[in-house]
Amino acid sequence: DGRAVMVVALVGAPEDVSYYCRIRFADGSTVDSESWPAGNGAWIVPLDDAHEITSVDVLPQGTEKVWSAAEFS
Repeated sequence: DGRAVMVVALVGAPEDVSYYCRIRFADGSTVDSESWPAGNGAWIVPLDDAHEITSVDVLPQGTEKVWSAAEFS
């Protein structure tokens, strides 16, 4: 339908921990995704705005501790 999305895949994730993404945009704003079920998998994350993504952090649900991170240039 033309909306921007981001695909996130988790590999090697603990079977008992759910995760969410914190997406950071070029303008400095951030948005948190919904949490995903525990374990490995791939998810499509809808992006309301098509702003340039500068980084993505993956965090365990209910925490602020970064489990994995990616930066884009």
